[in-house]
Order: sequence, then structure tokens, then C-alpha cells
Amino acid sequence: MKKLPAFKPQATVAVPLPPATVAVPVRERDASMQVYIPQATMRSLKLTAAERGVTMREVVLAALHAYGLDVPVDDLRDRRRT
Repeated sequence: MKKLPAFKPQATVAVPLPPATVAVPVRERDASMQVYIPQATMRSLKLTAAERGVTMREVVLAALHAYGLDVPVDDLRDRRRT
């Protein structure tokens, strides 16, 4: 069997790579909805939001999420506090 010559590594050259990019998900635009609810329910909604220190939007979205609707997790918190 023929003996192969010893492997001698050559000098390496650094090849510049393009800058890394991070895929940022595009946030879906909000849609407006107007519903009429009993005044007592509106008072309860306002009171619940105030007691929890959150917006009425957060309370409604959390309730819809608890009901089983698809609500993105990022939308379950106040966007003004991020």
C-alpha cells in the first residue's frame, strides 16, 4: 500500500459574511369594533380594568382569549407600557 504524504494545512483566509438579519414579524393592524353593551356591563368593565391597573382593551382581549378565540399573546398587554 502506498503511503500518502502528510497533510499540511494551508493558511486560512477570512471570508466576510453578510450581516446577520433577524426576521421581525410584521404586526397586524388593529381593526375597530363598536358594540353596544348594557351600562352595568360597561361599569363593570371599567371597574375591573381600574382595579387590575390595565386598559379595558386588555380586559376584553383576555376575556376573548379565555373564551377560546385566537388572541396573540403580545396583544394581551398594554402596548403603551412596552
